[in-house]
Amino acid sequence: MQVKLSSQNREIISYGTVFLFDENSDLTLNINGDNFFELILTISFVEDISQKQRIETNIFENHLKIICINFMAMGTGLTTPLEIAVIDGKKIYCKVMLVSGFDSEDKYVPHNISDLYRVLSCDLFMKTSDGTSHMIPRTHKDQDHDGISIQVTKKNLILQVGQSNGFADATGYAILKYTKSK
Repeated sequence: MQVKLSSQNREIISYGTVFLFDENSDLTLNINGDNFFELILTISFVEDISQKQRIETNIFENHLKIICINFMAMGTGLTTPLEIAVIDGKKIYCKVMLVSGFDSEDKYVPHNISDLYRVLSCDLFMKTSDGTSHMIPRTHKDQDHDGISIQVTKKNLILQVGQSNGFADATGYAILKYTKSK
């Protein structure tokens, strides 16, 4: 299987986490599998006057379009979890949460997930006022900074921070993938 990513008709040649060019950019995945299987998935972000947040999908032949409507640049997310897969009969969910500044005290962010059973992954990037993006968790080799770790409890996403991190003005998103007990 081969997967190619692009945004605004520009090929993305290396990826792990993808940042789009601007708020009107789309992300397209061209998936070519064995036996002439081909799927095109495009995710786009638009705004309309209703200001109601929703996701719409359109399918035409082998092209699936996911349109995220009224998803703001900061502080937005779905009020209900997004089911992304089923493995061994267990539903896998995804939730995106806004995380804002912290410095020398642990940051508690309520995730409002009912019946949380197991967290499969948590991806978190923070952007500081100078435009630099930082992947969390992180460690430092020097004595001036302390690392940041992530803990997810039944009620909160917790950023456990050290003495000096300089993230008081930072904002970012945590992307949780998880299962539920029910």
